Amino acid sequence: MEKIERKTLDLLVYEKLKEMIQLGILKPGDQIIQEKLAKELGVSRTPLRKAISQLEKDYLIKEENGKFFVRKLTKEELIMVFEIRALLEGLTARIFAENPNIDWLNYIESKYKSAYEKNDYKEYRNTDIEFHTSLAKQVKNHILTKVTNNFWLLSVCLFQGLLRDPKETYPEHLEIISALKEKNPEKAEKSMQRHIRNTIKKMKSEL
Repeated sequence: MEKIERKTLDLLVYEKLKEMIQLGILKPGDQIIQEKLAKELGVSRTPLRKAISQLEKDYLIKEENGKFFVRKLTKEELIMVFEIRALLEGLTARIFAENPNIDWLNYIESKYKSAYEKNDYKEYRNTDIEFHTSLAKQVKNHILTKVTNNFWLLSVCLFQGLLRDPKETYPEHLEIISALKEKNPEKAEKSMQRHIRNTIKKMKSEL
């Protein structure tokens, strides 16, 4: 029982620390002050150290001279993360289009539409996060889901906010969703890759 409880606590601390990075509470370049963070989370430093060790493996935290920091990617590294995302998420869209969950697609489409029409930036970003992460889960391929979401997490955690205006990305999302509903694997893959690579073009010109 003690081992189970310890494993559960370790996982909870890991997920909480990852969430703090994802939400921007801990930003790229921020130092991880272990004593302060352990106190804030109400845990000892043991599960916190384990969480930091795992987040190092996830490439979200790095060590420098015995100190830990939220990783800050260079422009070149960030572009490479998005390039890999284009390939992985394109493959995910192709596979999902073969047997799509239409109810889920209608749900996502309605959320995008609502956020866009209300001009609600926060809701739109949250919908974008849900779409890109849940799409991999819909495929029900554990390996693909894990690898895809790892690269998605890197791009979102280490680059806060939206790179492009919803006026640009909303039609692209509708195109992807339409291709998925049509059960058109090739179109779905190409639409997803084009969507992400349009963001890469923006990054190259502005970052």
